[in-house]
Amino acid sequence: MSPHWKIRLPHLVAWSLAVVVVLALLLLTRQVTQAHLQESERSARRELANLSQLSQQHANRTLHAADQTLQIIRALYLRDGMALDLAALVREGAVDVDLLHQVGIIDAQGIFRLSNLPQTPAVNLADREYFKVHVARAGNELFVSQPMLGRVSNKWTIQLTRRISQPDGGFAGVAVVSLDAGYFASFYASLDLGQQGNAMLLGRDGRVLAQRDKLPTGGVIEMAFPQAPAEGFFDGDTVTVPRLYHFRQVSDFPLYVSVALGKQEYLQAGQQTNRLNWLLASLGSLLLLGFAAFFSWDRYLVQQQHQQLAQSHKQMTLALDSGGLALWTWDLVTGKMAMDDRLWAMLGVVPGERTLDNNLFAELLHPDDRPMLAERLPPVLRGEVPRLLLEHRLRHQDGHWVHLMARGQVVARDAAGRALRMMGTEVDRSEQKRLELAVQQSQALLRDLTDQVPAELFQFTVDTDGRMHFSYLSKHFLDFYGLTLEQVQRDASLVFAWQHPDDVARVKQSIQQAATHLTHWQTEYRLKLPDGTVRWRGGRAVPQKREDGSVVFHGAIFDITERIQAEEAQRVAAVAFESSASMVVSSADLRILRVNHAFVALTGYGFDEAVGQSSNILRSGRHDPVFYQAMWHSLTQTGHWEGEVWNRRKNGDMYPDWLSITAVKNPQGQVTHYVSMHTDVTLRKRFDEDIRKLAFFDPLTQLPNRRLLLDRLQQLSAMRARNNQVAAVLFLDLDRFKLLNDSYGHDQGDELLIQVAQRLQACVREIDTVARLGGDEFVVALAQLSDDADLAHAGAQAVANKILQAMAQPFVLPDVTWSLSASIGVALLVNDKALPEDLLKQADMAMYQAKAAGRNRVHFFSHRSRPDAG
Repeated sequence: MSPHWKIRLPHLVAWSLAVVVVLALLLLTRQVTQAHLQESERSARRELANLSQLSQQHANRTLHAADQTLQIIRALYLRDGMALDLAALVREGAVDVDLLHQVGIIDAQGIFRLSNLPQTPAVNLADREYFKVHVARAGNELFVSQPMLGRVSNKWTIQLTRRISQPDGGFAGVAVVSLDAGYFASFYASLDLGQQGNAMLLGRDGRVLAQRDKLPTGGVIEMAFPQAPAEGFFDGDTVTVPRLYHFRQVSDFPLYVSVALGKQEYLQAGQQTNRLNWLLASLGSLLLLGFAAFFSWDRYLVQQQHQQLAQSHKQMTLALDSGGLALWTWDLVTGKMAMDDRLWAMLGVVPGERTLDNNLFAELLHPDDRPMLAERLPPVLRGEVPRLLLEHRLRHQDGHWVHLMARGQVVARDAAGRALRMMGTEVDRSEQKRLELAVQQSQALLRDLTDQVPAELFQFTVDTDGRMHFSYLSKHFLDFYGLTLEQVQRDASLVFAWQHPDDVARVKQSIQQAATHLTHWQTEYRLKLPDGTVRWRGGRAVPQKREDGSVVFHGAIFDITERIQAEEAQRVAAVAFESSASMVVSSADLRILRVNHAFVALTGYGFDEAVGQSSNILRSGRHDPVFYQAMWHSLTQTGHWEGEVWNRRKNGDMYPDWLSITAVKNPQGQVTHYVSMHTDVTLRKRFDEDIRKLAFFDPLTQLPNRRLLLDRLQQLSAMRARNNQVAAVLFLDLDRFKLLNDSYGHDQGDELLIQVAQRLQACVREIDTVARLGGDEFVVALAQLSDDADLAHAGAQAVANKILQAMAQPFVLPDVTWSLSASIGVALLVNDKALPEDLLKQADMAMYQAKAAGRNRVHFFSHRSRPDAG
């Protein structure tokens, strides 16, 4: 290869590699951006599917609740007719006014007769679709109307209607509930759909019933979506916003929910990432091309320097050859060598005693150096290399080897260019070799010592002007800080920069004091690493003052982080052990080794009484062996157990103890200790009992409340199904109670209610239940009256009469003696499928019939509504 191409080739290779890498980087960026957009699309579809499922569940619950209310008011209307009080249902909480704007009844002529809203006019709605559809159809199906804007409320509502049929199937009217479309809009507004997203409730014909966005004035929006049986995706565009939709059918209803995300929004993140990727790819390409340009320029400068060095080397070689060195001449034709006296003296030979030729030179040359000579000499002879440089060894007269450096060049050639004679010099390098070897061994030994010592060795100098710098740092030191020795020799601030800001002043002050007084330097400080972590260092050094007044410290720095952390852990453990929690440390054979003050306060056992005892010292005897076997099985398998145990204090008192036991294991996995924590949960259990009383008992009379009564009635239903025992529910209302409250105050009324509760409890058995529903209403649940309905009827009648007699006795109150009577309604639990609420309603209805019949009497519920007073 010509010299011209040798110069150009590195530049060509560098630019070719740079172009190839740039093209590969751009291609990779293109693939990555496409993958990002695809992943954004998949992620949006997953999110839409989840949100539409959530919307489907919300719509299903809401519509079921609305339909249930619709069927209730229809059933009540069939029972009560125009006497039905829908406003009372709202007050009793049977109608959710947050969900339903209005409930009502339209009679068979289309007149809106009943409503929960006060002063609702009797409007003719016979022309409305939700009325006409039930006139035309005799079925019981639910009808869902389009959204309608209320003329008075100015609110969008959806009408849910069901036909009211007479017993003979004739049309009796329509029950209607107005579902607030804003209820759905509020829920959809809570979904994270971005600025361009939307959520809708639609009919099967695609008409929008409710949506996240505000409905238009017309109230009718049609949404075109694929006709699929259950769910699916489709693309849709508004005027300005392209969207991706996912819809699901609302089970049990002719409706769909649809959730949409704006494509621009969910693709925006991926597009921003792609723009960043392209920006990075462009910067990377420019950087690579810049590197290629830099390499090309640097290569040019290196080539220029090589040419200059070659010229300088030639001049220096000629200057050295002219010095007082050992000279030799080699006749390449005859093989004869001529050496001056100094060279013979180097070999211990008297000049003129021997004649040097090729054979003798080969005999004197060290065998290991002959290959090097055979390699380097031919190029010199051929003119390919200008001179010979050979470090070699020749045998001394006494047998040892003399290290020499030969320099020579061809000084004569024939017309054909064949070498005829060489001239050169020899330099004795034996002493230099010995010194170099000693230095290398010493340096290797020192390097091994400093590199293997688990510390950061240093030599630190404080100049007379206060400037600080390092003269030497070990490999461990330099590697940790990522610095070179040249950097720290100029300025020590690069090392001090790693010190914790709170420790810098203290460390520098300690150095200044040690330098001033020439005392040993020893301190501990923190390093704040670039990643934010903190490591502890401990340093020790001995100062030495120089003649120029500067002070040099020779020392080492050790990483003491683990020791500091261990000390802190010990301090924290000691504080934690003496915390407010009762703690015990036991050996593997369950002997107590240590307790804290909280344990002494909890159990009454002193330190000396507890230490050395078995950990069973607190056992109360309330738990059987199976309990402790299960505890130790869990502790053996998992290393931890936690639960409630009844333990005994030193004075014999038992208390509920929340016990947590943890097994401590050594590195071999063997248990060495057990650490247990004891907590007295007596107050918590009392608090739980108080909460239970508040939840299930009337705070005034301490009788069961409505919630507990319903549970007891459920148990009576189960008992009826299990052993065929008939039960009874007595609904009791006090007569003239309101007059007492109005005349003498509520405190007298409360005292009367307490005495009524006591008399009722005295009239029944322990298996029966007396409950207060509120005000002056009481309920008595009689259990296991008989398996015969007539006998059960008689038993309930007897108890009711007994209660009437008890109520007839005067009540002696603090301020007045008061007499009253009671009206009692009775419902027999004959059908085990009857619901507790239905039994209460039946007894309530019977009680009102007793009041209507003249009060102070008993009335049994009958489905035929025939009174049977006793």
